[in-house]
Amino acid sequence: TFTAALRATAALGDPKTSEALYREMVKKGLVPPPEVYEPLARAYALSADVDGVYDVLGRMKRQGLRPAAKLYQCAIIALGKNGEEAMAVRCFNAVVKEGLDVTAQLVADTVQACHDPAAAEDVLLRAEGYGVPLCIRLYNSVLQIYLRNLSDLLPPPITPSRGRQSPEQAACRAAKGAPPLVPPKPPRPRRQPPAGATAEGTRAAGVAFARGIPVAKNVVTYNLLMKLHGLVGDLAAVLRTYKLAVDAEGVTPTVHTYGALMAAVTAKTRKHPAAPEQDREVQLAELAYRQALRAARGTGLVNLQLKLAELYAAAARPDALQAFIAGLAEEDRKHRHRRRPRRPLHPMFEEYLDMARQAQAPLSEKEESR
Repeated sequence: TFTAALRATAALGDPKTSEALYREMVKKGLVPPPEVYEPLARAYALSADVDGVYDVLGRMKRQGLRPAAKLYQCAIIALGKNGEEAMAVRCFNAVVKEGLDVTAQLVADTVQACHDPAAAEDVLLRAEGYGVPLCIRLYNSVLQIYLRNLSDLLPPPITPSRGRQSPEQAACRAAKGAPPLVPPKPPRPRRQPPAGATAEGTRAAGVAFARGIPVAKNVVTYNLLMKLHGLVGDLAAVLRTYKLAVDAEGVTPTVHTYGALMAAVTAKTRKHPAAPEQDREVQLAELAYRQALRAARGTGLVNLQLKLAELYAAAARPDALQAFIAGLAEEDRKHRHRRRPRRPLHPMFEEYLDMARQAQAPLSEKEESR
């Protein structure tokens, strides 16, 4: 019973409840079996509590139990969340040294904990020597490191403040004891880029790594490549990658494929706000949005809508964004059903609308001066 409850709380990443269940089990005089420690350690790992994971490992050793590879895997996850790459690789080495099973998931977690692509590639080469088949998912994990490093090299995008709401809404929800309408989500911590690293160099290294992948690429690989090109606003490279994936490789585009295309148009619009081909590129993003809606099948619609709203804000088109918001409200009114109450409009739409109006003002002043 306690083991099942611990597994349920571990999935939520709630170490306090998991620890309370463990102490209650010990208080009743029950000897904790080995399978109890893995969900307890996972709860600490999901909350990025490295000390908690190490404490669970110490309890097992004091009880005379040998920690399984999954316990070290939890430590690797927690270390990766805290940015301790060297310690995560040491945990991987400990698994190998103690003769435990090296699984593909253990290798994937170790690669995702790395910040240096060279260190991640070294883990892959060693894992292949231990008999782990290198699938495309592992290579995509290394490609994600290049993407994160490139994102850290670029200035953070100008986005609305998440969670802003009107004073009336805040007072009403506070009186009811309800949480904020949109809880503020802390941004991913930006890492210090290595000395001499450049955005173009990081992108080129990621593309070269992707070309050298020895197994068949999937749609995730091409989505990551499109994001690599899109972060620097290279829309032409994004379109070439899309054409290669769809026409040459026969890959079926997903919502993330179209989302990467829309993000690339937004990045190029921010980079070149008055480009003569902007109208055509905005139309391309609108087409990608419509295709993404077909691929989404009712899931992730808000994220797609916000991507298009962000593009209208970057292109200084408040009228188009206002019409888009009105269309969303009308569509929701038409398809409203008794069992599905009307959903409130996401507060970020209004913030993007303010950004579009502010961006339009300098452009109109330039036109008047001309």
